[in-house]
Amino acid sequence: MAKKRLQNFQALPLIATALSAALMLTGCDNTEDEPDDSAAENQQLTNIGISLAAPGLISGIDPANVAGVEVDLAVDLSKQMEVISASEEVSWVPAENSQVAEQLETGELDLVIGQINAVNLEDDIAWVGPYISVEAGLLVRSGTSPESESSQDYIAHRTVGSLDDLEDAAVCVVAGSLADGAQIPADEHTKQQTVSACETGMRSGRYDAIAADDVQLAGLLESSSTPEAYEMLLWSDLAADGDEDIPEQLQTSGGYWMGTTPEQCEATAAALKQLISDGVVRELFSQWDETLDYVPGLIEADDVTTQHCSD
Repeated sequence: MAKKRLQNFQALPLIATALSAALMLTGCDNTEDEPDDSAAENQQLTNIGISLAAPGLISGIDPANVAGVEVDLAVDLSKQMEVISASEEVSWVPAENSQVAEQLETGELDLVIGQINAVNLEDDIAWVGPYISVEAGLLVRSGTSPESESSQDYIAHRTVGSLDDLEDAAVCVVAGSLADGAQIPADEHTKQQTVSACETGMRSGRYDAIAADDVQLAGLLESSSTPEAYEMLLWSDLAADGDEDIPEQLQTSGGYWMGTTPEQCEATAAALKQLISDGVVRELFSQWDETLDYVPGLIEADDVTTQHCSD
């Protein structure tokens, strides 16, 4: 009898092990699940400030669903810096110029991008660039075609093809572009915050032309459903063809820069140089070559520099 009890006692550890395994398989483990903090850490987002309503460059009604060349560039740059591994790790934040410096300083933003010309660089933000060279351009109507005349949206308006045509024309100037602040040789000119707003006014007949940076106009044409309705001119070409003097500001090239923090300035510059050397920037901007008569002003890696990057 004692021998039988001993055999039963020796079997207890085996029974306990079997029961424990069964409980784990059925999810009946009585230990409390501890929260996994690693998942939350992996979801930490990189906040990038953007200006919206720039077709082809940065566009989208919802900041969570934006698209364009500058969006792709910011993602590729962040990957190159190894701060993200996928585009889903970026939070896109509409940026107001008056708040960007504070948002970068407090960590609300890690980077800001969106057609920021060298003439508009504030000294309280660290800047890296340029990543593309731009010229002042003028978007005009290409002229009447049978297709456009029969279109329901067609409205007959002035066609601008020379400086003489501008004398009685209404021009929409995009804020922050090279044309902003220049003495436009036109009868009337109005400033709008975005190239999209100018294009809406042009379709309605309010404006006869749009003065903006050539890359902004190229992006607009690339995204337009009727690009054949428009033609892009450069002020430098108009100056060469006409006898009138055109402000130097309209004939001077510029470049687009991105803002960051002093701590990330040198790393951002190094990453941008690498993207340029690897041909990534060329590929992003050259995708328009297939549909537009536009050659992007590409930058050499050695031309990338920094401003106001000291702590």
